[in-house]
Amino acid sequence: MTEPRQLVLDVDVGIDDALMMLMLLSEPRVEVVAVGSTHGNCTAADAACNALRVLEVDGRPRIGISDKGIPALHSLINARQEMFDNVYWHHTNRACMAMLLRAIQEGLATGVIGADALTGLDDAQLLALLSTSRMPMIRFHSTCG
Repeated sequence: MTEPRQLVLDVDVGIDDALMMLMLLSEPRVEVVAVGSTHGNCTAADAACNALRVLEVDGRPRIGISDKGIPALHSLINARQEMFDNVYWHHTNRACMAMLLRAIQEGLATGVIGADALTGLDDAQLLALLSTSRMPMIRFHSTCG
């Protein structure tokens, strides 16, 4: 068997390039060793994200950033930080997380929930567990006047 042909791709990773990349990644006679992305069918930041998503398909980690890709990477990092600051760390989300934690602590303290019952649950299963009639009623005490 001959060595696979090594390819370096330079793409804008719209749908056409994504399909081409998937085809090449599944081809045993080809090894994709690098992918460069730029604007074209989409913005440079979207092209970089799309390229990384397509490359995740075969499960082999590979990331390389050239000097031309740094602004797109900065945009991606800044956007993720803004999302974290404005959505995930929003006071409403923090309040919900605190209430959920309190309900779990009360269930553990009263013995209604065992620690082993909490492992491997998805969101819906955890909410169903916390919604059982055996769960203690949580009483909140106000410290305000």
